[in-house]
Amino acid sequence: MDERTTSMMASHVSKLPDDVCAAAEGLTETLALEELLGCKENIERHLVGRNVHCVTGLQNGVARDLRYIGNETPQLNERLKLIQSGQVRADDIEARKDRYLNILMQESLLEPEEETGRLLEAMARNGVFRLGGVLVGTHAFRSYELLLGVKFDAGYADFTRDVDIASFQKLSAEIARFERISVPGLLENLGYIQLSGLDPKKCWRWAKGKRSEHLVEFLTPSFAEAEEVLSLPAFSLDAQSLHHLNFLLVDSVRVCVLHGASFLIRVPRPERYAVHKMIISSRRHGSVAGKAEKDLRQAKLLCKVLMETRPNALNLAWRDAYSRGRAWKKRLDDALLLDAELAATLKGFVI
Repeated sequence: MDERTTSMMASHVSKLPDDVCAAAEGLTETLALEELLGCKENIERHLVGRNVHCVTGLQNGVARDLRYIGNETPQLNERLKLIQSGQVRADDIEARKDRYLNILMQESLLEPEEETGRLLEAMARNGVFRLGGVLVGTHAFRSYELLLGVKFDAGYADFTRDVDIASFQKLSAEIARFERISVPGLLENLGYIQLSGLDPKKCWRWAKGKRSEHLVEFLTPSFAEAEEVLSLPAFSLDAQSLHHLNFLLVDSVRVCVLHGASFLIRVPRPERYAVHKMIISSRRHGSVAGKAEKDLRQAKLLCKVLMETRPNALNLAWRDAYSRGRAWKKRLDDALLLDAELAATLKGFVI
């Protein structure tokens, strides 16, 4: 056992075998290719603001149902080349998925419970994550096992039935020019009911179950003094805006979920998730004060892993947040005052 693995195990985390890490990376890439099957020609690129959006759905110059593919990146262009050249076919993808899943299923990795898995899969299949949605909160934290190549001890893998989806309002408006989906209709078909708020015309929370034990909330960054309810046009719904959420959503990444036949979701970068948890822990007051302990526990666990696996990324995320002004500095400093172990972990590293 190497020093890195020993250190991780002392922090309630163990390193996954190399073949499992390779299978997780392979499955993620295979699922990304699967999303592009059928995109063999007529890919259009539209410059909107600073983003280049890729869209398909044109045949002989005539518009059919437009399908939003994603913001143009070198990785997306390379996948499109593989699809368009015929180097990757549907039967190839199925064979790859089976091979990778056989390896991954041998590990006791975290999976969502049945209802949450069913909900996330429906969202993924219907385009929520393709159209800019990012899973945030504890379910994102649980997905980091495959992304970071580690395994959390059972007692440190927090559980929740709440699902929080976030998206930038401006990005949602840009994407809605090409494709929209009805997330309210999707949720209703799954048995969720809308929860009323101060404004009955604004819908951003849904629940399922006699005691509303399964909750779904939609969020968006607030760039104003007030945290208002704003629209997400690509999803045909509204979202509660929150301060500091913009930091969390920058450069989100894709990760596979081992539920059903497996599927892709989008989550925050783990280093940003850890720093963001520190920031919001000092916002917890009153009835939600108990959540600060969970925030800091997740931040500590991720920081210990990231200091060994992605130290530069963690350092840059911390410095990014710390450079955003006095209010941001105070929240980070307050978090370290709340948790001496976290402060000791980061001392001399980012502080």
